[in-house]
Formats: sequence, C-alpha cells, structure tokens
Amino acid sequence: MRVGQAPVGRYFWGPALRAITVTTCAILPVFLLGGLAVQIRTDFDLPVSAIGLFSAAYFASAAILSTSAGRLSERIGAPAALRGAATLAAVALGVTSVAPSSPWLALGMMIGGSASSLAQVSSNLYLATATDPTRQGLAFGIKQAAIPAATLLGGLSVPLVALTIGWRWAFAGAAGASILVALSVPGAPSPEKIARRERRRPDTALKILVVIAVAGGLGSAASNSLGAYLVDSSVAAGTAPGTAGLIAALGSAFGLSTRIGVGWLADRATRGRLRWVAGLLIAGTVGFAMLATRTGGLLLPATVLCFAGGWGWPGLLNFAVVLRNRVAPAAATSVTQTGVYVGGSLGPLLFGVVADRASYTAAWGAASVVGLLAASCVLVGRHMLLREAATAAVD
Repeated sequence: MRVGQAPVGRYFWGPALRAITVTTCAILPVFLLGGLAVQIRTDFDLPVSAIGLFSAAYFASAAILSTSAGRLSERIGAPAALRGAATLAAVALGVTSVAPSSPWLALGMMIGGSASSLAQVSSNLYLATATDPTRQGLAFGIKQAAIPAATLLGGLSVPLVALTIGWRWAFAGAAGASILVALSVPGAPSPEKIARRERRRPDTALKILVVIAVAGGLGSAASNSLGAYLVDSSVAAGTAPGTAGLIAALGSAFGLSTRIGVGWLADRATRGRLRWVAGLLIAGTVGFAMLATRTGGLLLPATVLCFAGGWGWPGLLNFAVVLRNRVAPAAATSVTQTGVYVGGSLGPLLFGVVADRASYTAAWGAASVVGLLAASCVLVGRHMLLREAATAAVD
C-alpha cells in the first residue's frame, strides 16, 4: 500500500458495488443483444447489419442525452440519479423481452441508452464524492468492469438461457434484477448538498475534453463491435454457438480483470495514466488484426487481447479526467462520455455494413485501424493537458 493510501474497507466497497451493479444493469440491454444476436436474428429474420442498427440506436440515445444526464446528476445528486438509471434499465430490458417486432427492439435499445447515459455520469459523480481519493483508480476500474461483466453475462446467456428456454427470458430475468438494484440504492443527499453542485463547471478546457472524447469515441467504435458481433462472427467462421458464447464470456472476464488491475495500479502512480490508455488501445488493435485472419486457432488469444487491451482502458480514461476535474466530475465526464457513445453508436453500425457488403475480415481489419487512431488521439490529448498544466503553473 502506498504511504497515505486509505484501506479498502466497507466504506470503499459499498459505493463501488453500487456503481458497478447500476452500470451493469444499464449496459445489459445492448450486450445481451450482441450475445443473443444469432437467436434474435433467427426469430425476427434479420440481416447481420440489423444488430448493428439496434446497437447504434442504444448508443445514439446515450450520446444525445449524456450532457443533460451530467447536469441532472449534478443537480439531483448521485443516489437519485443511480436509482433512475437502474429503473430505466429495467424498463428497457422488459420492453425488449416482450418485443413483438423489430421496431420494439429498437425502442428497448433507445430506452437502454438513456439509462446508460445517466448511469455512467452519476456513478462517476458517486465515486468521486463517496470514495477516498487514494482509492478512486481502483473504484473506477471496478465500475468500468460493468461493461465486460455485461458481455460475460451476454455470452453465458447463450448456452444457459437462449439454447434452453429462449432468449426472451434472459432479458426478462435481467429486468427483474435491475428493479432489485434500483431498490437497493440508498436515499438521496440533502437539498443543501444538491444546491452546492448546481453551477459547477469542468476545470479542463473544453477543447481538450473534446479531443479526449474523440479518442474515446474511436476506441469505443472499435471495441463495441466486440459485444455486437464477436459471437456471430465466430459462428460464421465455423465455431459452435455455445463455444463462441463461452469464448466471449472468457474474453469478458479478461477485460474485467484488466480494468480492475489497471485501476489498482493507477492509484499507485503519479503520472502517465493516459499513456497506459494508449498502450492498451494498441494491444487491442493487435487482437482485432488477429480476428481479421478468421483463423480458428487465433480466436481465443485474439479475443483475450481485444477485451483486455481494446476494452481495458475506459475506467482509466474516466479516472484521468476526474482527477483534473474534482469540482464537476459528472459534467466533465459527460463530455468525454458523449464521444464514447457516438463511437459506440457508429462503430457497430458501420461494422455491420462492412461485414454485410464485404466480409468479417474487412470489418475486423477496419476495427484495428480505428483502434490505432484512438491511441494516437489519446496521446494528443495528453500533450494538450500537459501544456495546459504548464501554462497554469507559469500564470
């Protein structure tokens, strides 16, 4: 333990577990969609690109509402916003579970996107105010582990639910769990605390936040295609559906472990966190390139690299932004999260189009290039932050 570092006790685990459970509920709609894509496409007679379209609806909704969700969270307080996010997630999952036609699937995804936008920024605010600063890297890593956790559940849902009692039951069960999570979040803070947060603004210049948002968007565009297409792509290459789901679940476990591990390490570091983000993105590009070969023997190591590298960075990115914006963490991360959502919306959509019109080989190859661009933008954003800090020191 670093000198002066707070112990990891119940005052840490309470907020951390609430953040990850609410965030997981809000992300489950789109990653259950990806994990169960084969069964859903068969049920509704849909093309491959339709899954990308539904995923795009989820992330587009989240992108549109992200900045508003940040302002709302700062105003009403993190606990109330967390409860609202879990409730919206339950509605999204419930609508999808009973969808009679494909437009209802799109509606469920759009509601899920609104839940995600509120869950992400409110959990960032919650962790920034409810956990010790010396342990927030670990806290953000645990919170961002919600995404690979959701993908893991999506992968496991194939052999455990979809191939036994049907894909709709996976969504229905997740809706019930989300209701329980909403009920478990404690009461809202006092009106006085809410009032003190109303007019807070980020410390970092908006242009720098936008560059970081672009980096997050590119990284998300590449990595979110994993959740939507990895299982379907693997099946198309000759892997059995159950095996493909289990490999996706294993990859998700590596992604989950990476997010927590780099968060733990970030609490012990004094600088260089954005360089770590760039390094993880580059590792992910190698994994995407391996997937592009469509070689069965490379599927497992490629999946591990994609999830651990290409999807191991978001918690670290959020933590780096929060560190420089202690006054208004929800407002600052709502800007960068908008980029992540835009990328998450366009990435799977364009991936599906490329896969339909060309091949999965071309689509995974494109994802590799996009991931490399994301790493470059992270380094540009880091350079701008260092220049801003140097200017402030001179002033």
